[in-house]
Amino acid sequence: MKYYIKNFLLVPHALTRSQQRGIKLDILDLILQFGEEKYSKGAYVYFISNNKIKSLVKGRLIHPQQSEEIYNITVIVKNGTILTTYRKNCRYKISKKFTQKRYQNKRAGGSHV
Repeated sequence: MKYYIKNFLLVPHALTRSQQRGIKLDILDLILQFGEEKYSKGAYVYFISNNKIKSLVKGRLIHPQQSEEIYNITVIVKNGTILTTYRKNCRYKISKKFTQKRYQNKRAGGSHV
C-alpha cells in the first residue's frame, strides 16, 4: 500500500521511522504545507521555524497543541519521495574536549581555537 502526503510518496522507511519517533502523518502534512524548504546534500529539508509556528498559531491555521508536536521535526524529501523524518535536537553540539582546549588556550594567553 502506498501513502501520499501533499503529492509526496511516503516510502516504507519514512513511515516506519515516523511511527517509531511518534510523528503523526497529519503533522508531516502540516510541515510540508507550511514549512520552509532548504536544499542540502541532494535532498530538500522541510521544517517549521519557531517564528513561523507562532505566526501559524496566531493566524489560527494550527492549534497550539499541534505547534508543540511540530516543534523540531524535520522531513527529508528527494525526487518527490519522503525519505525519512526525525526530531532535531540541539543543532550544534560542542564537544567537551573542544571547550577544555579553548579554556586552556585562553588561560595561557593564546588565541582562541
